Amino acid sequence: MTVQDFYNKIQDARCRIHDNRGVALLPMILVLFGLVMVVGVAIAGISVSENTISSTKDASDEALAIAESGIQDALMKLSRNMDFVSAGYNLSVSDGTATIIVPFGGFPKNITSSGTLNSKTRKIQLTVNADANGKITQSGWTEIAP
Repeated sequence: MTVQDFYNKIQDARCRIHDNRGVALLPMILVLFGLVMVVGVAIAGISVSENTISSTKDASDEALAIAESGIQDALMKLSRNMDFVSAGYNLSVSDGTATIIVPFGGFPKNITSSGTLNSKTRKIQLTVNADANGKITQSGWTEIAP
C-alpha cells in the first residue's frame, strides 16, 4: 500500500462522514413513533372509558331488574292477602336490594319499588286494581326518576 492509496482511503472516509443523506431519517422516525404513541394512548383511554360506561349501564339494568322483582314480590303478597300494606320493606335480590311500598287504603293501589345496586337506583311504580272476586289486574307500569 502506497502513501497515495492511504491518502485516498482517508479522503473517502471524510466524504462518508460529511454525507448527510440519512440525517432526515432520524427525526422522521421519532415523529412517527410519537404519532403511534399518541394513537395508542388514545385507544387505551377510549377502552377504559367504554369499560366504565358498560359496567355502569349493567349496574343500572340490574337495578331495574331488582325493582321489578320487588313489584313481583308485592303482587305475590297482595294475591295471598288483599289487605297487605307496607310503608316500606326491603327484599334482597342478587347483590342488591329492592325497597317496596304498598300504600294503605283500598284499590287501586300504586305499588312503588326501588332497586339499588352499587349506588345505582331505578324506581318503578305499578298501579293495580282488584275486583270483588279478588282478581288483581295491572293497569299501569311506569319508571319514575329516583
